[in-house]
Amino acid sequence: MKKDKNKSNNAVVTKTINAITRVSSQIKTTEKILTRIKKHSEDDSDEQKENWEKVFNDLYNQQEWNKLLTLSNNCIDLFPRWGICYLYRGLAKAKLMDYDGAIEDFTMTIEIDNEDVIAYCNRGETKGRLGKYREAIRDFDKAIKLDSQFTTAYCNRGVAKNNLGDYEGAIDDFNKAIELDRQDIDAYCNRGLAKSKLGNYREAISDFDKAIELDREDANTYINRGCAKSDLEDYEGAINDYNKAIELDSQDVDAFYNRGLSKHSLGDYKGAIDDYTKAIELNNNDADAYYNRGLVKKALGDFEGAEKDNLTAEKLENEQK
Repeated sequence: MKKDKNKSNNAVVTKTINAITRVSSQIKTTEKILTRIKKHSEDDSDEQKENWEKVFNDLYNQQEWNKLLTLSNNCIDLFPRWGICYLYRGLAKAKLMDYDGAIEDFTMTIEIDNEDVIAYCNRGETKGRLGKYREAIRDFDKAIKLDSQFTTAYCNRGVAKNNLGDYEGAIDDFNKAIELDRQDIDAYCNRGLAKSKLGNYREAISDFDKAIELDREDANTYINRGCAKSDLEDYEGAINDYNKAIELDSQDVDAFYNRGLSKHSLGDYKGAIDDYTKAIELNNNDADAYYNRGLVKKALGDFEGAEKDNLTAEKLENEQK
């Protein structure tokens, strides 16, 4: 069983808000920011909101999640009807993996302004992280209804449809995203995944080729193209892609695991064992890696080692049910 990489366009707000504010100012300490907010606590003008949106955006772009959380908490205390405070607190919570808390904040943003496209899109993306794909699709539907040119909403809705097995519907969304933005790397990569699921491997490879043309530094795309090549029994080509993925990210478990599968298919049992072993070193809960390493050991006559790997794989599978 090969392991591909489903790419969600996670930079929903970064891309959208950057286009609005084009912030380039230096980040100030949280303490100085709070002092300025308190000084102007009676001022809830549009200009003041825009100023603080720029500060929020700076913190977001610098990945200062805890500072952003602190700042937005204090801003909510001072301006409880500013939707932007809840929006950015939701973003901070999502980055800190408090997905339920993030959804609550995006919902509050929408209660304050039910036409906030960014809030709908981020709430949908966060619901997707919780496996609530149908709910996520409803949020993306709303975002698209409010802004039919919002490329990210189409791409993320396509990812949700992919996860539900609606590959044709997903492809329609990725097509629309690409129609709106010919440079949307994630749309090409995810459309390639959907085509792979439908068995259209050559078309999938064309999409991965385009994604790589646009960004040659994304290990995931090489892994996905390698999987498609493997499905066409082009194991040498697949190994070349996995090699590139490992060159870009030496900690990528799936690259080692999938390369092991291709080497296994070519009869390079020692190479396969080395790759499965590396995958296990990186993730010792990978039942598939143990199972496949066991198969190779058996083929090499190491029946004791094969049995040990099989037992470990069975134990992990039972624990993960």
